[in-house]
Amino acid sequence: MCVPAMARHLDRAELVGSAARFIVSGGLFTALGYALFRLFLWLLGDVPAAPALAQVCTYSLCIPSAYMLNNWWTFQGSALTERKPIRFVATYLSALALSAVIIQLGVTVFHLTASVSWFMATALTTIMNFGLQRFWIFRPLRNAN
Repeated sequence: MCVPAMARHLDRAELVGSAARFIVSGGLFTALGYALFRLFLWLLGDVPAAPALAQVCTYSLCIPSAYMLNNWWTFQGSALTERKPIRFVATYLSALALSAVIIQLGVTVFHLTASVSWFMATALTTIMNFGLQRFWIFRPLRNAN
């Protein structure tokens, strides 16, 4: 096998491995996030923007632990840099804004339940998060060869 072909194979294997770990950690955070979302919905009661506010509260609690798990396990953490946490927070704030809008529109405009809206928002933001985390935040280190 020539060197470029081997490098592509290793890149593909690394991508599959990080995607598999992302699915496992994502499943964990999806379960935790949904439980927190339902808890905050219940606590907020009839507040007009309760679904969006519940999502904001949920993300606020999950961001620090998601960063640690994704940095050290999901994407096999490279060296900690100043930009990684900033990029991670920017990515999660973007996902939060998008998901809060989707949830609120789903409930108020399309008359979906908060749970259905939450799962739709989660599906979309999961794809966005994986792409940004894998290729922008936690890029694999390249050999200098």
